[in-house]
Amino acid sequence: GIPEPSYSVTIDPNIENGKVTANPTSATAGTEIALTATPNKDYQFSSWTVTKEGGGTVEVTNNIFTMPASNVIVSATFVAIPQLATPTNLQVTNISCNEVTLSWDAVTNVSSYTVVYKDSKYTNTKTKIYANTTTVPVAPGTTYDWTVQAIGNGTTYADSQIANGNSFTTSYKNFAFGFY
Repeated sequence: GIPEPSYSVTIDPNIENGKVTANPTSATAGTEIALTATPNKDYQFSSWTVTKEGGGTVEVTNNIFTMPASNVIVSATFVAIPQLATPTNLQVTNISCNEVTLSWDAVTNVSSYTVVYKDSKYTNTKTKIYANTTTVPVAPGTTYDWTVQAIGNGTTYADSQIANGNSFTTSYKNFAFGFY
């Protein structure tokens, strides 16, 4: 008999905010084609569009479609996931010669926080902070700038914008503890 014609599955090169693969990428009519969508950071998959050469669309169910008797182009739509609120009310307390407490108002739906604090020479980063306060080690008599960012889970919430705290200067001597 005559071999059945094989048709191609082309991925739309203009897909934004994610990647798409099809398996297999060519097949005879009636073959099931599996689609995989991989969103970029801070995006989620929204929908498929499979268009037949010459017009008309093909239904996709559970990321699978049946190959029609024509070449197809596969496209996908990815949408931005909501961004967490930017931390507010940044506070610096308990400033001593060797540590300070940094705090801010809690952000809803946060996974963790990242705090960056730096002086003129060094940048320190503290990740995976699960409370809206942290005590960090510092050098005596040094001025620091600091920021905090709310970190999302990456699938339903994107990271917040970075909030800038006021600069602070540590003391040279810690009078909180009496040394006798």
